[in-house]
Amino acid sequence: MMRTAALARALAVALALAGPGWAAPSDAPPASVEAFLHQPSDDGAAAVAAEIIALSDAGDWTRIAAVDLGAIGGLLDRLPQDLATELLLLSAYAKGFASDPDNPDDADGQDALVALADRFAGRALNPDAARVLSINLGYAYLQTGQPEKAFARLDKARVQLEAAGLGDELANLCGLASNQFAQASYLEQAATLYSVCDASPVMRGARHAGRGQFWHNYAMFLRDAGDLDAAITRHQWALNDLSDEYGFPSPPVVDAYDALSQTLLLMGELGSADTTATMAIGYSEQLDLQETDAHWRVVNNAASIKRALRLPAQALALDVQAYEWRVANLGEDHPLTYASWVNLALDLVELERWDEARREFAALFQLRQAGQPVPYGPEVIGYYLAYIDARTSYADGGQVKLPPLNPLLAAGAPMELIVGAATVGTQALLRDGLTDDAIRFSGWLRDFATENLGATQPFSFEARLLAARALAARSPVEASEALAGLDQDLFNWVRRQSLSGSYDAAVAGRKLADDLLITMARHAVEAPDFTAHFAGAIHRWKTLEDGSDQRLDEVARNAPDAALRQAARAYALDAARFRERVRAEPVSDQIAGLDAALTQQRDALNALLLAEGLPLMPAPLDPVDVTDAGGLAVTEGDVVIDMILLRDWQGPDRSGDAQRMQLYAAVFRADAPVQLHLVADLDFDRRSADQVYADLWRDFGLWVSEQAGDARRVFLAPDAMLFQMDLTAAQGAGGARLGESHDIYLLTSRSAYARAGIASDLTAGDRVVLAGGLYFDDRNEDSPDYLSGSLAEIEDIDRLVSSAGTITTRLQGAEATEPRLAETAAGAQLIHLATHGFFRDTDDQPFSLQNAGIVLSAPAADAPVAPENDGIAHASELMGWALQDAELVVLSSCESGVGRDTPIDAVRGLPLALARAGARRSLVTLEQIPDRQTAAIMERFYEHLTGDDPGYAAAFNATKRDIWAGRISGVATDTASAFVFYNH
Repeated sequence: MMRTAALARALAVALALAGPGWAAPSDAPPASVEAFLHQPSDDGAAAVAAEIIALSDAGDWTRIAAVDLGAIGGLLDRLPQDLATELLLLSAYAKGFASDPDNPDDADGQDALVALADRFAGRALNPDAARVLSINLGYAYLQTGQPEKAFARLDKARVQLEAAGLGDELANLCGLASNQFAQASYLEQAATLYSVCDASPVMRGARHAGRGQFWHNYAMFLRDAGDLDAAITRHQWALNDLSDEYGFPSPPVVDAYDALSQTLLLMGELGSADTTATMAIGYSEQLDLQETDAHWRVVNNAASIKRALRLPAQALALDVQAYEWRVANLGEDHPLTYASWVNLALDLVELERWDEARREFAALFQLRQAGQPVPYGPEVIGYYLAYIDARTSYADGGQVKLPPLNPLLAAGAPMELIVGAATVGTQALLRDGLTDDAIRFSGWLRDFATENLGATQPFSFEARLLAARALAARSPVEASEALAGLDQDLFNWVRRQSLSGSYDAAVAGRKLADDLLITMARHAVEAPDFTAHFAGAIHRWKTLEDGSDQRLDEVARNAPDAALRQAARAYALDAARFRERVRAEPVSDQIAGLDAALTQQRDALNALLLAEGLPLMPAPLDPVDVTDAGGLAVTEGDVVIDMILLRDWQGPDRSGDAQRMQLYAAVFRADAPVQLHLVADLDFDRRSADQVYADLWRDFGLWVSEQAGDARRVFLAPDAMLFQMDLTAAQGAGGARLGESHDIYLLTSRSAYARAGIASDLTAGDRVVLAGGLYFDDRNEDSPDYLSGSLAEIEDIDRLVSSAGTITTRLQGAEATEPRLAETAAGAQLIHLATHGFFRDTDDQPFSLQNAGIVLSAPAADAPVAPENDGIAHASELMGWALQDAELVVLSSCESGVGRDTPIDAVRGLPLALARAGARRSLVTLEQIPDRQTAAIMERFYEHLTGDDPGYAAAFNATKRDIWAGRISGVATDTASAFVFYNH
C-alpha cells in the first residue's frame, strides 16, 4: 500500500504541476539505481526505494520516470510488498507526468509499467492487495491524463467489488473515482461511473461506509448538470447516511445541508433553501466550527439565498462577517477572501448603495486586471460598473447607456445582473416613449430567463412581469393574459415557500409577489375586464387558499351526505393546522408523521368525493389552477367588502415594512359585477405615521359608508393592520359610527361570509363551558394577579345561559388547568374564558404562535412539568384543541385579538389559533381591559344573546351600541373599541 503522504504528493502534483513542490527536471536516474545494478542486495533495494520516495516528495518526477523498474531484475522481490507496491505506483505516476501526450512511445512506457505492476500483483499479492493496487493504478492513469484507460481499470474494479458484495469498498471506490473524474473535467466518465454506481443493488442496499459521501458528491454533480430533481433525492439520501455514519450533527452533515440549500436555491425553492441554510449555520455553530472556513462558506451561501429573497440587508450582514473572518484568518489575497468581497459588493448593488458598490467593484476590477484570483472576469466586473452608472443616470432622469448583453452572457454573468440591466433598459425605453422597443427587449429577457431557468424561478418571474408591464402600454388584452399566467405560477410558487418550515421565508416570498399585485391592481383599474380576476386574487393572496379549499368548504356546508360533510370539515381543519406547523418550523420526524396521517385522511376523503362525482382534493404542494372568476354569491341587501393592503416597495430591501402602501377593495353585491376601488394611498415617506393613519381612518369610514348605502348588513374582510382596529367605530357620512348606522360583521377571510349564518345563535341543549376566577401562581384569591371580577362575570353568565336551557360547565379556582379545560371544551358550542391574555411583539419567534396566549389555572404542585400543563395555553397549543363544535369562543382577556401584522393570514395570534382549531366565531380584545368594566360588558352581551337580540353577532352589535350610548353603568364609551367580533 502507498504511503498517505506520498499519495497526497502525487495527487497534488497531478492537479498543479507548477506548484511549489516541483523540482528542476533531470534525466539522470537516481545514483542508488546504479549501485543496485552493480551489486544487488536487500540494502541496495531499500536505498533505491528511499531515494525514489524522496524524489516524489520533492516533485522530481522526471528522474523517477528515468528508472525502468522492469529492467532492474530482482528489485521488487527484495522489497516488502507494501514498499514494492508504492514504488510501482510512484513510477506509474512519474511515467505519466513526464510523458509527451503526442508521443505514443511515452504512453507505451506508462502502459508497460502498469503491466509490470499487474504481473507483480498476480504473483506477489493476495487478491485484496492486488485489487487495491489495480485501483490505484487506475487513479495514476486518471491523474496523468488517460481517462479512458483509467475508466476501464476502475470500472473493472467496480464490477469485481459488486460481484463480491463488498459494499464498503464499493462505496469508497464509487465516491472517490467518480469525484476524481469530475474534478479533472472528464465529465463523460464521471457521469457514467456515477450512474452505474447509483443503480448498483449493493449501493442501494444496506448502508455502507462512504456511501453517504458518494450520494453527496453525486448530488452536486447532478446539480451542476442541471438534473435538480434527481440531485434533491441524492441530497436526502446523503443526509440520512452521513447522519448515521458520523452522527448528528457533525461536519459532514453540515456540508450536506449546505449543499442541499444551494440546490434548492437553483430550483427556486427559496423557502426550503433558507430553512436548510439556517439549519446548516445552526449546526455549524453547535459544533463550534466558527474558526474554520467551512463555517464561513456556509454563511456565504446562506447570504446568497437572502439576496434571492430580496433581503439584501440580511445578506450583507452575513457577508461582512465572512469577509472579515477571511481577511483576518486567510489573508486579503486569498481566493476565498476575494469571493467574500465580491458577495459583499453584490449586496451593495442590491441595496442600491451605488457609491459604495462602485468603489468596491472598481477596486475588484483593478485587482482582476493585475492577475488576482477575483471570481468574476473583467467583462462581468466592468459591466457591473456600467450598470451602476446606468441605474444612477436613470434615477436622475438621464440617459441609460449599457454595453451589449451578448458578451455578458458568454462571460457567465450572474442572472441578477442580466435581469437588472434589461430592467433598467426597458424602463428607460418606456420612459422615452419607445414602447415597441421596450416590448421587444423585455420579451427577449422573458424568453431567455424562461428557457434557461424555467418559467417558475424568481428571476423568470421578474422578467415575465417586466414584459407584461411593457405589453400593457400597447395591448391590454395580451397584458391581461400575461399577468393571469404569471399570477398562477407565482401563487403556486409562494404557496410552496409558505410550507417550507420558515415563516420568515413565507412572508418574504409573499412580499416578492407585491410587485405583481400592484401591477395587477393598477391594470384592473385601466382594464375593467381584468377586475374579476384581481378580485379573486385578493382572497387567494391574503389566505394562500385556492379554489380547492373553497370547494371543500362548500362540501363541508352543503353536501347531502353527512359522512362526507364531516370528513370534509375534519380534513379542512387538519390541513389548516398542518400548514401552520410547517410554516413555522422545519421538517422533522413529527411533521413527517403528520404529513403521512394527512395523506391517509385525504385519500379517505377523496374516495367519498369520487363516489359523489365531486372534484378531488390535491396534496398541499400540488400546483393549482387559479383562473377563478372572483365571484361571490351574496344575499340580496348585503354588501361584502374584501380588502387587501398592497406594499409598493420603493427601496430594494424587503425585510421591514414598505414606506408606500395602497389599500384596494373588491365590493360584492347581489346581481351585480364585482367592483374594484382604490380606498387609500398610504405614503409614510412624506407624512408622519399619525397623519397617515388619521387620514386612513377618516377616508375609510366615509368610503365604507358610501359603499354600504341603504344596506343594513355590511361584511368587512380586513387586511394587515386593519385587523388591529375597531372598524365598526370609523365614522361614516353624517358623523355616525359605521356600527351605529349598519350591522357590521368582521370576517377573517372572504370565505367566512358563506359560514356567517350557520348556527348563529344559542339554543337549548347547547353545551357551554365557562372559566373565571382562576388561581394563578399563588393558587389562591390573595394573589395580585387574581381577577375577582372574572368570577362574578362567569357567575352572571351562568345564570343567563342556564335560563336558555343550556348545559353549563363552570371551571374556577384551580380547576381550569390546561388539560382539564382542553378536554372540557371539546364538543362545546360556546366557550367563555375570563382570564389574563398576552401578546409579545418582541418574541424571538414572532410567527411561531408562541408569542400569544392565555393564562389558566396553575397546575398542582405535584403535577408533572410539561408544556401542555404549565398554566399557559399558547396560541400554538390552542390550535390543537378540538373546537370544531364551537360556534363562539369568547376570550375575555387583555389583548386576546392582537397579533403580528403579516402579509398572509388574518391575525397571527389567538384569533388564528381559534380559527384553525375549528371555532366559527371569536370575541376578543385589542387592548388592555378593566376587570370590572369587562364583566359588565359581558353580562350585557349575554343578556342580548338570551333576550330580544338572538344571534351571536346581533348580540355583539347591540352591546357595542349600548356602550357607545352610555347605557351600561360604569363603562366608558371608549371601552367599546377594545372589543371585536370575528366570523372565521
